[in-house]
Amino acid sequence: MDEAEAEYAELLRRYCRLGFRCQNIAFGSHSSHDPRTEMIREVAVNGSHATVRTVSIDEFGFEAEYEYLLACDDGQWFLEAVDYVDEEGRYPGL
Repeated sequence: MDEAEAEYAELLRRYCRLGFRCQNIAFGSHSSHDPRTEMIREVAVNGSHATVRTVSIDEFGFEAEYEYLLACDDGQWFLEAVDYVDEEGRYPGL
């Protein structure tokens, strides 16, 4: 658990603003986000904010949709949220 928490803290330090308030850590045997299985569907930029919509397809063919919310500050983009999205709602995952 200590190693997972340290890796999560490093990801947040690298991609989020200092002081970002994250969700409690949870992990399983396979990552939900993998560049080999997650594809970008849409990118929308509005000034200093951006939304990236993706779909991840697992080994069983299940399609999970995600929305990444980003903000640009002083020329650097920061991740503000990663939400799992389905027909019932949005669920924070960062």
